[in-house]
Amino acid sequence: MVEENIGNLLPDTNTGSELVVLENKPQLLGDLQQNDGKEEEKETISTAEELATTGQSQATSCCTWCVPPPWLFSLRASYAAGVICWGGIAVAVLCIANSSVFDDGDDDGATSTYAANATTTNSTDTTCDADLLDGLALYLLDKKCVSELSCEGQHQIANFMDEFLSPLRVEAIFFTNCFMIFSFMVLQQGGIPATTKENKEKSRWYLGCFAWLIWVSCVGLQWITTASSAASLVFGYISMEGQYRDCMVELSTGHAILNATLPVMLIHPVLVSQLMAMLGQVHAILTALHTAEFFQVDPRAWLRRYAVGVLGPYFTLVFGYFVCTLSFVFGYVFLLPLFTFSATLTAGVSMVLFKLVTYLKAKDGEDKEAQEKFAKELKEAGGEGCTGWCNSAWAKLWCINIVQGFPRSCRDQLREVLWWFDAWKDPEYGDEEFKHLLSPYHAKTGPLGVVVFAGFSPLGICMFARIYSPNNKDKSLKTFTDMNDMMSVCTLSFFAITLSPWLIGATWSAFFAYQGQGESMAFMAEFYCHTFAAFTGTVDLSLPVFDLDFTVLWKGMWYDFVEMWDFMALAPDELLEISNALTGASFGFSLGKVLVSWGLSGLVSVLTLFPDNWEMVGGRNIPLGASALGTVDAGMFLSNMGTAVDANGFNLMFGEVITVRNDGLYEFSVEKAKDKTLYFRFDVAILAQVFGEKLVALGLHGCDGMHGDIEVFKGMELTSLN
Repeated sequence: MVEENIGNLLPDTNTGSELVVLENKPQLLGDLQQNDGKEEEKETISTAEELATTGQSQATSCCTWCVPPPWLFSLRASYAAGVICWGGIAVAVLCIANSSVFDDGDDDGATSTYAANATTTNSTDTTCDADLLDGLALYLLDKKCVSELSCEGQHQIANFMDEFLSPLRVEAIFFTNCFMIFSFMVLQQGGIPATTKENKEKSRWYLGCFAWLIWVSCVGLQWITTASSAASLVFGYISMEGQYRDCMVELSTGHAILNATLPVMLIHPVLVSQLMAMLGQVHAILTALHTAEFFQVDPRAWLRRYAVGVLGPYFTLVFGYFVCTLSFVFGYVFLLPLFTFSATLTAGVSMVLFKLVTYLKAKDGEDKEAQEKFAKELKEAGGEGCTGWCNSAWAKLWCINIVQGFPRSCRDQLREVLWWFDAWKDPEYGDEEFKHLLSPYHAKTGPLGVVVFAGFSPLGICMFARIYSPNNKDKSLKTFTDMNDMMSVCTLSFFAITLSPWLIGATWSAFFAYQGQGESMAFMAEFYCHTFAAFTGTVDLSLPVFDLDFTVLWKGMWYDFVEMWDFMALAPDELLEISNALTGASFGFSLGKVLVSWGLSGLVSVLTLFPDNWEMVGGRNIPLGASALGTVDAGMFLSNMGTAVDANGFNLMFGEVITVRNDGLYEFSVEKAKDKTLYFRFDVAILAQVFGEKLVALGLHGCDGMHGDIEVFKGMELTSLN
């Protein structure tokens, strides 16, 4: 048996009916078919494609005006749309804030209406707690000014600053990264309800369509509540600034230091985690649309457009401000140890998951074999007829499998929710890649690349610059360009959340140094004390920024959702409580999505026990992972469609690759594929399984990722192979 890299094995040009193979490889096509040496003419496009092309041409000629221009779907257009949307939102919010709060509409320290009210002390307001503000908050707010406020105002400020500063501590960053992984796992749980029946016609299953609609609605409501939670958090700061602007520490220019560093605070861990959670939810919705075939969408392309439009301008402002203010100098010089500690914790979690996924993949074949054996034994014990399954032998085997198959079931569940935690690894280094961590002569790929360039990004930039070979730099980048979409979202969240305290702390330190009052080093010392406060034993652990109380769904969450939009009439700490409540509601909708999937799966399992009801049964839930991988992995797409070749769907995702001839035979050529190296990296045996003897032409030149045993094509009447 010959194992070869198919992309390197095949020649550059088509040699007709004879396969040219390097060195001592067998003359496969000569063994497969003998002919008279005359080169066959290529067949015309299939009737289906001709009709589609004709219909498209007629539609184009009749209504050219309704065809959108190609540039409208480019990433540049998405970025421009994002700039316009973010700019419009910012202008609208600022106009509302200025018209409602400030007397003269500027940030000159003038007394605001709310601040004036806050300084009025009631007759019963005489027992305020001493030193409500401490630590880092004292460098951002004027203690004397705060002490002159009413007790209610002092408590509002203290509660807000605690909620605002706690997520910057190292344990909060670690827990937030862990919970991001957990939320992505919950998002994968249960699968997408199938909308078609498991029959040859693939007829529409209306119960499944209804469940699919509820499933998508739950994910959509997740997105809405998460976005509203982020908005409430921003409104909380606006309310804080409007009511207590006079008590903020100012620069020599008269601007509050918190306002001066506002652009970089957009990467606050709470906001970043919510934006990343929304990105994962959009990925789930796009995948559901793709599986239901209601809309012809490319999930990967639309996810990129969404990410560029929403996060592109956002991160441009943050990192542009960080660089232009020279804050990165303070970060590298003074705060790098702080960042390194948080990054090490995140890297540890990542490596544990990489090892776990590797173990799950290694056990996959063994678990499938055991499951097939159990299913066969259970079928034999069940006998014939509607009630044949209900006997002692069947019940005994079923109970035994529940006990003995529990570890296998756990591994199956972990595969379902962790399928995405993977990264391309250069096979040249094998398992010894970490030995070349500091070497400038080796690429950093796979888990090492994720840890170095995403986890330790400030250091990773320097390590990437030290790599000498352009080829090794390309390999390092390939780790990220070849990621599945869900792993890209998770990696981006690790990058931004871990980097957040470093960016914010460095920018604050820079502005304290710029004001020239000699407090910059004292501020840095206090920032270190705040970040590592959990190790002093004087404070409680700062838990993740997520609230898991889903009971808010029936405890007035909808009232809070309506109330938050009148943010100028609410206290800042109250808006933060609303933000937490909406986060809990988002988690509740995620559980609702899982219940829909489990409920439909249970219904299918019950109906399949009764042969009389088989006509009522639709398809089983579609794993979110298998469907998502099918949009970026041509091999997975082919495996999912089985022997029912969906040429149009495949060509939509990966380019004009499959050609259906008039005689019903197939040609498979990657010449016009969207990306040969990214999408085509599977075993060639899949092609033999899907097309069988109907495959008459195969073109895989340039697909270096293709692999497998070329003997699988033996017996097929291939007329061309290149």
